[in-house]
Amino acid sequence: MPQMDTPPWMSQSFDVWFRSPRGLVHNILENPEFKNEVDYTPLREFDHDGKQKWRNFMSGSWAWKQADKIAEDPQTHGSMLVPVILGSDKTTVSVATRQNKYYPLYLSIGNIHNNVRCAHKNGVVLVGCLAIPKTDKKYSNNDKFCKFRRQLFHTSLAFILQDIWPGMTSPKVARCPDQHLRRVILGLGPYIADYPEQALPARIVQGWCPRCTALPTNLDGEGKRRSEEHIEALVNCLDLGVLWDEYGIVGDLVSFTNDFPRADINELLAPDLLHQFIKGTFKDHLVTWVEEYITQNYSSTRANEILDDIDQRIASAPYFSGLRRFPQGHGFKQWTGDESKALMKVYLPAIEGHVPPDIVRTFKDTRHPQQISSIPNNISKSWCQANQVFSTASALNDALLPPHSSAVKKPWCRSSKNKALGQMLLINQRLDKLAASRISFTSRGMLSGTVLSDTYIQAGLLDVPGHHQLMINANTDSNAVNGNHNEGGPVPGRTTTSHVELGR
Repeated sequence: MPQMDTPPWMSQSFDVWFRSPRGLVHNILENPEFKNEVDYTPLREFDHDGKQKWRNFMSGSWAWKQADKIAEDPQTHGSMLVPVILGSDKTTVSVATRQNKYYPLYLSIGNIHNNVRCAHKNGVVLVGCLAIPKTDKKYSNNDKFCKFRRQLFHTSLAFILQDIWPGMTSPKVARCPDQHLRRVILGLGPYIADYPEQALPARIVQGWCPRCTALPTNLDGEGKRRSEEHIEALVNCLDLGVLWDEYGIVGDLVSFTNDFPRADINELLAPDLLHQFIKGTFKDHLVTWVEEYITQNYSSTRANEILDDIDQRIASAPYFSGLRRFPQGHGFKQWTGDESKALMKVYLPAIEGHVPPDIVRTFKDTRHPQQISSIPNNISKSWCQANQVFSTASALNDALLPPHSSAVKKPWCRSSKNKALGQMLLINQRLDKLAASRISFTSRGMLSGTVLSDTYIQAGLLDVPGHHQLMINANTDSNAVNGNHNEGGPVPGRTTTSHVELGR
């Protein structure tokens, strides 16, 4: 640290809040609600034509190869593989000032099925929040500060994940959803992040591909697969400037996966389906293309009239299942993933008649990621490969990154707004405990049946098996006798609040 004119960031302290990843993994693993939605071993699925199918995470080739590596070690042979899936995404909770930013870190395991993870049925949990270093503008682009900011990310992740390191080298006994005890071996699974943030864990220069060495000026060109061995060899032979300019590598960083067995961050990064496929293709390219075409081929007044007519068509979309209405059109500055997907369904008929048929046909042919991935380019190849390696990479993106509302934004609204991070994490911790209590009560049968049936059981007037069906029949007969065939209000039952979680 310099003695004179010390930058303020050098004397600041940055807090990293986190919970035990190992404890969270065990909480997810022993959830009895997942007993029919979990894979205990890697598998390969084939259809009747002998063609391999990729459905859930454990049907991917990555899990199969990891199990082969585990089987080679006599100490871990026969253990159950539990991949730890991580995801991070910066989010802003104060739209007015855009100053309150948080960097949440999420966790899940690869054994549970994608439908459970996407529905957020306690299959995705908040591990903690990473630090976001800030400094004065005159130091924001300083080389030392940039290195500190990048290395702080990797050091923080390595410190958080050191809790699971012993479980990656020697198996530990854990309870599974079927309530059986198994020897479990942990492993670092895919890391989910938006593309601009993928450059940070991959230790690459923004604009380069995190999975291959293709040049940023020709991403569709040939490039070799990035790996830890390749990067280490280049770092030992070349200067930092050459690494930055010719290979897109930030060579003075130590990756958080450096001390973990069977972990290569360049292999674990999954493509960003939302920003590279949906928002990248639809919003950043096609919608911009339409607006530029209209402004270049019509006068300023006529172009604005056409754009207003497109907004009016979008706003007049009818109420229908699966369609989202945009009463103000599509002229909003920040598009969320859900807004982009919903707008894709109503944008095509809105531009009909205002642009040539070829442009309309382009929108028709790019409405689904599978259609976009058929175009031979860099991201399509990476996504298709990751889909086979991790199995349904799109489901991982949808599952890990969207829970900002319940994990960050709603707790922030409930806080006092003064040093809110600790309050937000405490709210998340209490919500997790409430969810765990509900699971425990349900598994013990404490939330089944009705108040009347429970009274009958306590009085010895009703056997426990089948009592719920008997009470349903009794209520049905009573309604039939009274001639009451209409909805009669709330159904009699226990006075407990029901719990419903719907997938988005």
